[in-house]
Amino acid sequence: MARRCDQGQSSDVPATGAAAAQELAASASLAHALRGLADSSYREAAAADSSLADAQRGVASALLWNLRVLAGWLPPAGARLLAAGFEIANVEALLRSFSGASPPPQAYRLGALGTAWRRLERADSADAVRRVLAASLRGDPGAGTAWTVSVGMRIAAAARTAEVGPARTWAEGRVALLTAREMFVRGRVLPTPVRLRAADVLGDQVLKASGFREFRDRLPAGARWAVEGVDGRGTWGGRRPAGGRSWGASTMIPGAHIPRFCLTNDPGWVRGARG
Repeated sequence: MARRCDQGQSSDVPATGAAAAQELAASASLAHALRGLADSSYREAAAADSSLADAQRGVASALLWNLRVLAGWLPPAGARLLAAGFEIANVEALLRSFSGASPPPQAYRLGALGTAWRRLERADSADAVRRVLAASLRGDPGAGTAWTVSVGMRIAAAARTAEVGPARTWAEGRVALLTAREMFVRGRVLPTPVRLRAADVLGDQVLKASGFREFRDRLPAGARWAVEGVDGRGTWGGRRPAGGRSWGASTMIPGAHIPRFCLTNDPGWVRGARG
């Protein structure tokens, strides 16, 4: 949960931010967590009888709605950067639907915060998704497979965020986590367009590392917080840099990666976001 950009709190939210989120995550049961949400502004998004999936979806949708409202006071490009996780979630669900395993859930309603979703939602294959992305600010993921599209979109979003001054350290850590996970945990070779975007943020020599320790030692100073204490065999869920900013390598709730300082401190950093 997040505070408003003016650093105030709505009157019906007794606790917000990282502490409240961690308290909910540590709940002994889903019922206990839902009772906690019942005392917050998310109470209508997660009813007492919600399943875990429904509660997660409801909270994410409520967060997106709040972001769409706040976007009225933000430059369009910066607001779209903050909403990137929701568009990525929509695309991942669309890709899963192509396998015929299950119909996709109702897409997150992005409105003006979508970068390419209005065209992506009409795609009827993974290759079509790739073509749309290649013609958009998201960029070519290098292949039409689910994992390349997912990783490519995430690294592209982080790379664009790295162009914004105060967000660079946070975004560098994100790219470092994503890249290291694919290269050294999953043993994958990043497609050339994705590799080039990662190299633009981290440096080409980092991507040439033959092992994780060499990769870690070559990282720019601003990205090292993300892998501090990791030796290549540890947990890859996410780290926290100085100042309380955090962005896990993966998240169950789109938008949970929104940098906390952009919601609790001066949101002016989004003014530097391009197109």
